[in-house]
Amino acid sequence: MSDTPENLVRRTAWPQSASRAVGTPIQPSVVYASLNPDQLDAQYDARIKGYTYAREGHPNAEVFPSIEVINRLHPPAGQSAHYPIPIDVTQDEETRGTRRKKAIRQWELSFGPASPGNLNSKSDGINWKFGYLWGIDDRIDLKFSWEMLTSTDEDDVNFTDIYLGMNYFFSDANHAPYVTADFGYGGATAHDPNNSSLFGSDDDATGFAFGFGVGMKFLRVSTVNVGLQLRHAMMFSETEHTKKKPYVTSLMLSAYF
Repeated sequence: MSDTPENLVRRTAWPQSASRAVGTPIQPSVVYASLNPDQLDAQYDARIKGYTYAREGHPNAEVFPSIEVINRLHPPAGQSAHYPIPIDVTQDEETRGTRRKKAIRQWELSFGPASPGNLNSKSDGINWKFGYLWGIDDRIDLKFSWEMLTSTDEDDVNFTDIYLGMNYFFSDANHAPYVTADFGYGGATAHDPNNSSLFGSDDDATGFAFGFGVGMKFLRVSTVNVGLQLRHAMMFSETEHTKKKPYVTSLMLSAYF
């Protein structure tokens, strides 16, 4: 009967070889045995170098201090064309940049109070607008519109312009605010029957006009929308008598269908 206690460790000697390995060996052992207690004491006193348990130090940790994990494969040098990396592309991704979005077309009918200025009259009125819109994007509308101010009292005041413009929405939500700008051509006239000045009471101008404003559009995902818009429009031409550039400021309620 053998005096060697049985254990589960197979202590097999390393095969002899006249040649040597060119790669750095990896040590699988986590426990190292010293020759005697004196040698173990010398290791702990740092008088000699040695290993005991892997938790206290291991040759693999010294030879391989860190391992960098790179999230890609490295093909052999000069052969990258023979090892393509597969990429999954969905149908939506493939056509996202080339798809043509169908423009949303709407008629617009608006009305609301308006106040003209720089005309030979102090009369206010009602502003009417009739237009057509092209929603070319979730945030951009192009528009072609005609507006007309009609007086609400005996003064004959009129401000009319026809223009091309654009609305830019700050979001693609169902209810979204926007800014608007437009450019066109128009005319303004004013006649005050109570004004008996030496030079008459008529005042008029025609020419190019520029408008800008802010608004809010509601129920954008529905077939019928409503909106509220504050707009200021001004002509570049001066009036005949006051020698000023007429303008009009309006607050309109709009329906889109």
